[in-house]
Amino acid sequence: MNDRTGQPTVHNALDLRLKRGPGRDAVMGPVAIDADDVARHVKNHHWDPARRTEWLEELKPRWDSLPLPNGPRSALNKLQDPSCQIILAGQQPALCAGPLLSTVKLLSAIALAADLEERGIPAVALFWIADEDHDVGELNPGSFRNGSQLGVPFERGRRPISGLRHPLSTEERIKELEGCFEGAPHSAEVLSLMSKALDPSPSAEFCNLLWQFLPEEAWLPIHPQWLRRLQLPWIQKAHSESALYQQEVRRASKEQVEQGIPAPVRSRDGAPFFVIDTAGERVRPESSEEMDLFADPERLSADALLRGVIQDAILEPAAVILGATEWCYTLQTRFNRKRWEITQPLWLPRPGLRPLESDLIEALTELGVGLDRLVPGVDLSLQIPNDKGALKREELSQASSELFEKLQSLATDRFSNPALRKKAERLRSRWQKQLENLGRSVDLGLDLEVEAKRNRARAWVDRAFPGGVEPERSRNLCDLLAWQGLGALQEMITLISGNITRWDGRVSPWPLASSSLTSSSEKSESESPNEPS
Repeated sequence: MNDRTGQPTVHNALDLRLKRGPGRDAVMGPVAIDADDVARHVKNHHWDPARRTEWLEELKPRWDSLPLPNGPRSALNKLQDPSCQIILAGQQPALCAGPLLSTVKLLSAIALAADLEERGIPAVALFWIADEDHDVGELNPGSFRNGSQLGVPFERGRRPISGLRHPLSTEERIKELEGCFEGAPHSAEVLSLMSKALDPSPSAEFCNLLWQFLPEEAWLPIHPQWLRRLQLPWIQKAHSESALYQQEVRRASKEQVEQGIPAPVRSRDGAPFFVIDTAGERVRPESSEEMDLFADPERLSADALLRGVIQDAILEPAAVILGATEWCYTLQTRFNRKRWEITQPLWLPRPGLRPLESDLIEALTELGVGLDRLVPGVDLSLQIPNDKGALKREELSQASSELFEKLQSLATDRFSNPALRKKAERLRSRWQKQLENLGRSVDLGLDLEVEAKRNRARAWVDRAFPGGVEPERSRNLCDLLAWQGLGALQEMITLISGNITRWDGRVSPWPLASSSLTSSSEKSESESPNEPS
């Protein structure tokens, strides 16, 4: 969404983070934008050594049992350093590594840890695999360049993602993916790596693929079920204080909404967690038939709000990298965090990447749409002005100004009776709106050449932002690598490393090479004056 100047409107916590003020500072907590300030905050972060030892003893056997490549093994070794700081990010797993944003978030955490290491601050990136979520829509692999759709082979329900198993064999899935990657120049290499990583478990597959593509990057996964024993005291606390907990969530939500910050998770009554029943589904404790909720910690699962509280309470990260919505709902628990004396990490906005193929960039540039102003829903009337329309609108404005002045004088003349004043003001207001509508129609329809130019640009913008969203939220990682090659991962790393010099949540254009292979239908479209290839 844009305002009338064509600039993005303030619509989430990440925007407001850069607009300081007493009310907003109270909601946001500590803010560090410059990389030096971030490093200073991280260096001064303190945690409980006993708690660190406890969760390391719990998690190390889990990590040791995994097929970790070199990078994650080095991260595991770094955790033995008693001064090591934790950098945390997380996302639900998705099939075939999912859309790009998961990888961008992970690489942001890795890049921050590497930057801190260069400054003499030991740090390790941990990635929370949020597979206790039961929304199978989160498993959507994203879009493919040739228009193929894989979909999600699971019915909607309340079973956690961690308990799902893909119904197709690896061979069947590779065969399916061959069609999705048809025409991609690097598909054979990508499919070869995928054949080693695909797994019936979406969670295991997600990690396996990232390890295949990024074997030297230092990070470690965390699955929430690994921490169920350690989370038990916090779950019990939330249960015993559920009324106060929810009251504090409502208070925080009300306060941040008053500051213009959304509160995306609706507050509710009852305990903020689920019980996994005998059918393997997550149900609220008030709907559970369990007599003793806490008899088996393995069956307790935190909800979206409590999950963030628990992960920060147990892991005590120095910094957490958050997406826009994630940031907003994390703020909803800030009063409970203070009440429970949980040290607040530094919350950092996830940087974004906007992958755009070079032919698309060239076409938009030729049409007058600059990359610095290119956003979803861009106002093309501002990018591609109609000079003839602007001149005609000015003529109409000048021609009507005298009439509006006369109507205004009638509406305010002391000799006019109330009925005349009311009618004059009504006509002035109505005709003003009609003139504005006419001005918009003039801008859209007076110059057919400008109209055609905007239509061409609109088609390219639709390709840049499929479904009206950033491409990193739709484009499947494996598909992009099949078309661009594995070298695209190094480009991602380089861009993200440059972005984290300033943590302002920016979305940076990522120019991609245009594909060398195009179908006949794409070629015919490229020859059309109204459609992009």
